[in-house]
Order: sequence, then C-alpha cells, then structure tokens
Amino acid sequence: MALRRSARKPPKKDRKSLSEDEKKRLWVDKEWSRFMKRRKNQKIDGELVKEFLGDIKLPVIKRPAAFNTWSGVIHRSIEEERGTALTRQTMLEITRWASDKSRALAATKLYESKQSETMTMDRVTEVCTTFWRRPWKNMSFKQMALVLAIAANTGARIGELLNSHIEDIEVTTDGDDTFFRFPLRTSKTNPNKSRPESLILTTNKEKDPLPMQEWMKEIIGDRTTGKMITLITTPKINAHLRKLYKERNWGKAPTGHGCRSTFVVTSLDAGANEADVISACRWQSYQMLDRYRNTHRQCTKQGPAFKIAELKRQLMEETERNEWPERREQRPLSTTLKEAKQLTMTSSVKSVATQTEPWAAGDSPAAVAPDDELMKRWKDYLAKH
Repeated sequence: MALRRSARKPPKKDRKSLSEDEKKRLWVDKEWSRFMKRRKNQKIDGELVKEFLGDIKLPVIKRPAAFNTWSGVIHRSIEEERGTALTRQTMLEITRWASDKSRALAATKLYESKQSETMTMDRVTEVCTTFWRRPWKNMSFKQMALVLAIAANTGARIGELLNSHIEDIEVTTDGDDTFFRFPLRTSKTNPNKSRPESLILTTNKEKDPLPMQEWMKEIIGDRTTGKMITLITTPKINAHLRKLYKERNWGKAPTGHGCRSTFVVTSLDAGANEADVISACRWQSYQMLDRYRNTHRQCTKQGPAFKIAELKRQLMEETERNEWPERREQRPLSTTLKEAKQLTMTSSVKSVATQTEPWAAGDSPAAVAPDDELMKRWKDYLAKH
C-alpha cells in the first residue's frame, strides 16, 4: 500500500503549482503510508480509522473550521485506498474527530475570521491614479489601476476581472451615462454557471473622479478577443498595495479584495438599499451582507447596535414628552421629592415676603397661594406614604 501511495507523488519542482486541496491530499497520503507500515494487511474499518485519526500529525491549524476541510480530504484518501465506499461507522468516526478537534481549538483560543481593510473612495482614486501614472516598461501598473477602480465601483472579486474577456463585454449608453456589462464565465459561488452573472460598471465622463472609459480603451487597444487583463495577478496586486501603503505611511494596507469590501461599506454609508447591494454583489442571502457590515461597521454609528440604541432613546424621549397625567403621578420618588422641595421653597419665599400680613394689599389668596394642581399632588403623595 505504501508503494502505491508514493507513486502518486509529483516531482518536488511541480509541488508549488498544486492547489491547497492537492497539498492536503499529499499530506494525508504520507501520514497514511507511515501509519500502515506497522499494520500491513490489516482490514480498514472504523476502529482502524479511529486509531489513525489519533495518530495523524497535521500542520499548525489556526482556524477551527479547517478541520472540516481536512476531514473531507481524509475521507477521500481512505476511500480510494479501500477501493469502496466507507462504512457508516467509519464516516461517523471521521465526522466526530473533526467536530471534537474544531470545538477544542475554538475553546482554547479566540478565533474570528478577518476581512481586508477598506478604503474611502478618495483613497481609491489616489491609489489608482498613482498606479496609472507610474512609469513602467509595460502596462502592468495601468492594468492594476483599472482592475482596482472597477472592483471598487462594482463590488467585483479580483479574480472575476482577471478572467473577463474582451469579446464578452457589452456597452450601453443612456444619456451621459455609459454602462459596461462584464458577463462572468465562472465565479466563486457559481463555478458551473448554473445561473447568469455579470458585473455592471456605470460611468459618466463629467462626474466620475477616474476616467475609466479612457483607461479601458487604452488597455484593450486594437484587441478584439482574449482576456482584458493579461499582465497582473492577485498576489502582485496585494504586494504593490502593501508597498504603496508603506511608502505613503497610510497604515495597514488592504488587499485587492478590499475593493469589494469598500464597495459594500461605502454603499451602505451612502444609504443604498440593502437589496441593491446584495444584487450587485451577487449574493444569495443577507448573510454575507451582515458579515461585511458587522466586520467594518459594528462599533460605529452605522452599526446595528448604535441604530437600535438610538431608536430606543428617541422612543423614551417621545414618551416623556407625551406622557399622560396618570403616568406623571407614578414618577420615581426622587422626582416627586424634587417637586415637593420646589413647592416648599416657593411657599417659604411668599411667607417671608408677606411677613405678618398673610396677603399683600390688593392680592387675593388665590394669587399668592401655590399652584392648586401641585398642592393636590403633594397631598396625594403624603396620603399614600
């Protein structure tokens, strides 16, 4: 069994091009071969798999949910070695192992998934203009500027723009506005193209801070087919963003995906309809919108906690202004005593002013006496207490 496993290993020079799933598969194959060397010709069942899961050595895992991914890799690897589908007991052992490991890791140390930093639209304009004007032997920086500008204005993923084809782009004009439609051949959440998806870029030469129409014309040139972006990759974009932010001392740099986060956050801050944001980002539910909002606006005045607290304060103030007399009778004791103190002070001042004469000349008792309603409330309070 070990020999058959080792035969599947690719040459070391080719391992850098492997996907993360393929790297995990090679790791599990190596661990399984090591484990089975001491158990030749032993039947593969639930007990053996349970023993293997207790013996396997994995790389350092920081994300609890990653154990679910590893369990799937282990499942496929053992199933291929066995030659048939795993038994229910074996699958249960793998599932239980992943659940126990992820819970233990989550309880040991706090883990929260992070998202890229966001930018203001002014910062997006500055970044894109800097890249576009940077002199270089080819158009790589100009392509980088265009990709970031489109992503920040459409909510596109960087990979989706890198795979956009010139022959697929559709252009529509409505007055001073020009719409560019980028149909997506595939996407992260729609790999099999089970539904149509596209990016819509709205441009206006007079109002847009960035001349994206002219940039696209210069980058596409005379080409009529093929990919629009040909000289850059996502890692290159991330690396140059980090370098630029370090040069300008702007703080922590965003990644290319930060343009998608920027689109979501700036749209919400501008008062955009949530359904429109979800549609533009091509999400299937509000779950991702909540994740972006809570990540970037949780402790701000745009966050849900502040909005709820503000509504409660407004409701309390409105109730206080419009409360009825019966409600005023039930005010807290501190409020009632404060009013009683004011009544006592008013009575004392008027008594001192009159000295031995209870009523000044020309004044009636009703004019000098305290407010009847306030006196009635004071008597009611003394009667109750």
